[in-house]
Amino acid sequence: VTNISTNEPITYSRPENKFSNIEVPDLSNPKERADFIRLLLRKSMRVDEISTLTGISLGEIQFVQKVMLNTNSRSKNRS
Repeated sequence: VTNISTNEPITYSRPENKFSNIEVPDLSNPKERADFIRLLLRKSMRVDEISTLTGISLGEIQFVQKVMLNTNSRSKNRS
């Protein structure tokens, strides 16, 4: 495939998957599952992406996210 205006070949590259090197823990363990959700949320992974990757329900992921936000706001208020 070539660029019509410059007649140069067009090369396509796959976008780098920033999550491809993440090792998935034992998701049947509630603590490991919650820790893993927090890790992915800190890496700016969207809730729906986490659910698709792990099979964890959106509600559980949103709950962990809400707890994280509440914990962060409490610790900022104490400072």
